[in-house]
Amino acid sequence: MPFLSGISTLIFPQKCLLCAAHKEHISIETGRCKSCSEISQFSVKSTRRGGIEIFTGTHYSPQMARLILAAKESDQKFARRFLAQSILASLKFAIANHTQPKNNERKIILIPIPSRSGANRLRGYAHILKLIDEISILNTHHKLQQINCLAHKKRIKDQSSLNFYEREQNMKEAFGVISEGIEQIIAIDSKEEFAPLIFLVDDLVTSGATVLAANIALNRAGIRVSGVLSSCATNRFTH
Repeated sequence: MPFLSGISTLIFPQKCLLCAAHKEHISIETGRCKSCSEISQFSVKSTRRGGIEIFTGTHYSPQMARLILAAKESDQKFARRFLAQSILASLKFAIANHTQPKNNERKIILIPIPSRSGANRLRGYAHILKLIDEISILNTHHKLQQINCLAHKKRIKDQSSLNFYEREQNMKEAFGVISEGIEQIIAIDSKEEFAPLIFLVDDLVTSGATVLAANIALNRAGIRVSGVLSSCATNRFTH
């Protein structure tokens, strides 16, 4: 019956989130087929864009691009969960790379890099905020706190068709800070025995223009960022 078939499709996914193929054996927990589950393992590393360090949980691939798109544009919970798990893996790696004492006892501040307001309106939700909510749900080891202290202060274009220089110009002076968020960070810093680790969070880093613009805005407000947490980053940006 069509009705029962529709219900079954909702409960038991028929299409792999990574390879987009219709297959019989799709995991209800991950939304991925067996072969994709085997290749989509975490592979943490760090890279740099300008003067800021990027910590990633897995390598970039066409499968990861599809997964990011599924979470961002289709509000796919399985895809978002994998991105959150990947970012948590990058967080663990980032903490291990900081040599200050008792890092595991330090508060971790996550600052989401906001999407364009127009994109959020079209989707009906803010993808990055949902992603950080999922990170908080999955987190069991760290003292995490999300603080929203970035906002767009100029209109920016969709960057998907822009080259490196155009992205840099598009994001130049793009962000301003929200004073209440900055005050929260300063208050936390004054109360904690050890200074908190502060990370920008984005689902994907490509040219680095966005994270660099966000970092500059925070630096001007007196906030030192420990790095960027991302599910993955492209190896290079050449066009």
